[in-house]
Amino acid sequence: MPVSQSFVYSQLSHTYTDIAPGIVATGINDNGLVIGNLGSDYGFGLVYDLNTSTYAFLNPPGSKAGGIYATDINDNGQVVGYYFNGTGYVGFIATPTTVPTVPIPATIWLFSSALAGLGIARKLRIFGSRAI
Repeated sequence: MPVSQSFVYSQLSHTYTDIAPGIVATGINDNGLVIGNLGSDYGFGLVYDLNTSTYAFLNPPGSKAGGIYATDINDNGQVVGYYFNGTGYVGFIATPTTVPTVPIPATIWLFSSALAGLGIARKLRIFGSRAI
């Protein structure tokens, strides 16, 4: 199954800024806030801040985990989208009250560190307790 990858292109500098794998971007405002979804089959709506490389998930009142689709954002930070509440689709307009706070680079660093630790632990187990 292919993994979605979104990016932002700057005409001024002719550069691309990648957004984390799996995020499907659906809109951007003049403040550098990108709206989108993590996953396309069972969406988790989110706001991604290009300035800080952080994101925050959306949780409109009445929605359940997953099935939240964010479709656009205006320059005031108001997000429009929809979610499934168990009986039908409900549209929403929301203004996230928190600034995106989950840094993606730190998340990747933590995941990479865990993989490296598992690799070292496996190597130590294979060769006994000898120094490497």
